[in-house]
Amino acid sequence: MEIGSILTNRYNAAAAGIVKNPLTVSKASANKEEVQVQISEQARDLNNISTKQAYSLDPKEIEYYKNNPKQAAIDAKRFAYGIDFILVPAPTSRKYADHKYLDGTPVTDTSYSTKFRAEADLFRQQRIDLYEKEKAKGTSSIEILEKIYELYANQPESYKLKIGYI
Repeated sequence: MEIGSILTNRYNAAAAGIVKNPLTVSKASANKEEVQVQISEQARDLNNISTKQAYSLDPKEIEYYKNNPKQAAIDAKRFAYGIDFILVPAPTSRKYADHKYLDGTPVTDTSYSTKFRAEADLFRQQRIDLYEKEKAKGTSSIEILEKIYELYANQPESYKLKIGYI
């Protein structure tokens, strides 16, 4: 299952009320007696996929890149030099003030996006440095991709939530 479909399924499950995001549950209702969540079998399966698994090349991707080394080189460079963006889920109302990031922070909080941009720029530089260092050593593009995926997997959960990879 691809990352995009995993995230879409998790988001759809949360939107349908099947799964509650603990980060969006209000503090007032955080008592065990008040919060009751029923999770479907499919949602349990999605929840069992760790972010480390979501950030690794699966055997089909590895086989694809082995058969398409030019694409592996293109993707390695694209992932290294790419820019991460903060994810803003679909709004729940027409009021701009009601729009929130995945962790519940209102989109009107300009310091949040400024801090994210600094964090994303620092992480981007780490990926570029890794890419350039490995390229200079003669590391294969597939191995570089695996190292970049591993770098993503080792990012703080808060960062992965901001970019929508949780």
